[in-house]
Amino acid sequence: MKIKDFGEFNIIEYISNTLSKDKVQTSLSNSLDIQIGVGDDTAAWQTQPGLQLATTDTMVDQIHFILNTSNLIDIGWKSIATNLSDIASMGGTPTTALITLGLPGEMKITDLKSLYHGIIECASTYNTKIIGGDIVKSPILFITVAVYGVCQNPTMQRSLLKENDLIGITGFTGLSKAGLELSKPKNELKNLTPNNSQMFYNAHFRPKPKIKEGKILKEIGAICAMDISDGLFSDLNKMLTASQIGAVINQSSVPIHPEISKVFPNSDFEMATNGGEDYEILFGISSNKLDKVKSLLPESHIIGKACSGEAGVIELIADDKTYKLNRFNGWDHFRQ
Repeated sequence: MKIKDFGEFNIIEYISNTLSKDKVQTSLSNSLDIQIGVGDDTAAWQTQPGLQLATTDTMVDQIHFILNTSNLIDIGWKSIATNLSDIASMGGTPTTALITLGLPGEMKITDLKSLYHGIIECASTYNTKIIGGDIVKSPILFITVAVYGVCQNPTMQRSLLKENDLIGITGFTGLSKAGLELSKPKNELKNLTPNNSQMFYNAHFRPKPKIKEGKILKEIGAICAMDISDGLFSDLNKMLTASQIGAVINQSSVPIHPEISKVFPNSDFEMATNGGEDYEILFGISSNKLDKVKSLLPESHIIGKACSGEAGVIELIADDKTYKLNRFNGWDHFRQ
């Protein structure tokens, strides 16, 4: 059966029934004090003490994924995870989500069920209650998610990097780009194994938002952070520009996963620095907190230091030479 035959109200009823059968979603209604959920004109809930956080993101067929070749469970997962990553970068805790779906009439109901399965799976994994949304007819499939969260003051912000702060990342970058490359047709790559193929795939299609890591960074005193969605160097440029400061990065300090080097030996550094959709956290931390970072975030890496200089410029030290970088190849919707 297709969407056009199933109808709007049956879709809403299906979503409502599916949410009511999920144990985590049901329990969150009580723990988050949800007064009104799916099915009314608006949702209503008691806000928790602290700053309220809100973020939104959209995924569009033919831009972020290809409907006919994608696993829609994983697309549903990713649509939630990308928003949760924004909450994580502020050191916050996600609480609730609104889901808007643009659905083609020719889309199969089984595809819609797969998509929503992934949405609920990710939301429930990270204790985020789906409280409503919207459904519209659309010539192409799109998913718009708004996630709300809470954080105790102060939040971490991208504009608070200070001179001499150490610059770090919570984990490897470039794995998502490797997953994207694997998804392209007729891509003959050497040294692929079932293990590294699955790792690359999961990094791209089922990213894990660094909520725990964001909270740890905030607890140890970090005040500057953002998630890495458009590429390490592109997002570092955004942080430096917002903070009106420069940075020195040593090429040898940028971690590259050995499996990326094995499969993509000629482009591993480019993938790690400009790949995008990594959803690790890029952060600044004072040097006197380095021991805590190493102890509490053992998978993190310090890649450089903030310095005085032209805002937004990265000075990359490679092969005993210094290169000033002010143009970046990260994701830009309107340049692709």
